[in-house]
Amino acid sequence: MTNNEPINTSGNSKLEATLVQAFEGSKESARDFFEFFLKGPLFVPKRDQVQQITNLAKYPNDFISVMALEGETVFVPVFSSMEKVYEWTNSELNCKEIDGKTLCERMPEDWWIAVNPGSEYEKEISPWEIKQLKFGIDGLAIIIDELFGEEQIYAAEIKSMKEHEFVDLKNALKTKAKSNKLIKKLFLLREIGTNLENDEQDKLSNLLLGVEVKEGSEEKFENIKEELKRHAALKLIGQESVKIRIGTNTENSVMLGIFKGEKPFYKQSFFSLFF
Repeated sequence: MTNNEPINTSGNSKLEATLVQAFEGSKESARDFFEFFLKGPLFVPKRDQVQQITNLAKYPNDFISVMALEGETVFVPVFSSMEKVYEWTNSELNCKEIDGKTLCERMPEDWWIAVNPGSEYEKEISPWEIKQLKFGIDGLAIIIDELFGEEQIYAAEIKSMKEHEFVDLKNALKTKAKSNKLIKKLFLLREIGTNLENDEQDKLSNLLLGVEVKEGSEEKFENIKEELKRHAALKLIGQESVKIRIGTNTENSVMLGIFKGEKPFYKQSFFSLFF
């Protein structure tokens, strides 16, 4: 830190502790890690230093004040304490204190963040994760689902959903669908089966969300999928995970064939095209 900026001597010890537990496979600790990252404090070396930095990245503008380094990717090093900064460089660096949400909002596209680089436990935060973290706490559910993945279900049985099941989820997805004119229909099924990848062969279930859309680009489809996944993950925290299948035709689509004959819980109305 510079002489006229107060130093937070306590650092962010909870960030370090939850990162260790997340590496041990704790889903809850992974979520806690990102929460502590968002809240801060984080210590980020400044772009301008007394000593020359040889591998500085090319900056897209002059308004980015944090240090960015270029290797295989462009990344911004951030630390949970000033001690971690010194351990990484073995020298003093001028740093600024910032919270993770503010940092993510200022990050250029395609840049990465490296948390405690050089430490035994470090975490690289990808551009996709940074994009979700810009939503704050609301972006965490989809990140955790992506990091821990969907357990593979074998010998699956597909079941229709009753109208009274997952009403809050359906209503949230309906609201989102109404704001996107590409979405024609939404379907919801449950997939039940056995996880044969562990010795216990646990019974598992996932939700299958079918999204019938109009013709459009793959990029638009991916954006729709990501938005719906984030909204679904928020409503399903601590419950089942959701898989999303998206296509243009329920009758003939390979992706949506499983929903053929099912009643959609959302269907685009004629009037919604004009509002």
